[in-house]
Amino acid sequence: MPKGNNNPSFVPTGEPHKVMLFRVEVGVPLFAFNGMKDMELAYLDPNKVFKHLHRNWTNLANLIPPEDDGGALRWFALALAPERYKLIVNQGRKYFVSTEQAKRLEGGVLPLGSDRKSAFQAFKRNLPLVKEIAHKVELITHEDQDKAKLTLQNYINHLNQVLKGGRVDSQIQEQVEMEIQEIEAYLEDLDVII
Repeated sequence: MPKGNNNPSFVPTGEPHKVMLFRVEVGVPLFAFNGMKDMELAYLDPNKVFKHLHRNWTNLANLIPPEDDGGALRWFALALAPERYKLIVNQGRKYFVSTEQAKRLEGGVLPLGSDRKSAFQAFKRNLPLVKEIAHKVELITHEDQDKAKLTLQNYINHLNQVLKGGRVDSQIQEQVEMEIQEIEAYLEDLDVII
């Protein structure tokens, strides 16, 4: 196997009709990933006794890339937006989604969870729901793109104001910050001319 900063080279794989590309994305040895999820949970614990080593720690990339979930966080964040979207709602400290899957249920809504984080986890695990909401969001957005952009920008501003208030639990704050990033990325994608 090639080592160091040498130029790329071919090495035998034992499979003559297969070519594989191995590219290192981060300079972290694989043994360092052992137990990383447990360490991340401990790090995110709001009752931890240590402080962050870097002032802008929230802007650093996560070492473990997120699993492919069909863009669940993006669609969850957009479905929570008010006015035109409002596909996921928070009523009485519970999150619900109007969905084709829930047509058979009383009221036509599917409960997701009692807080934002658990609601997102339930949403993410239901890939048909993620796809359905993605389709609905796209229809709403492209129905009137200018109004959609304005709605989403106002929603981002609202979320930032709520976060500045300082009354949000740290784990929920991290969730909302990631949602804001997803909505901003979505808005940027809308501005790209194809």
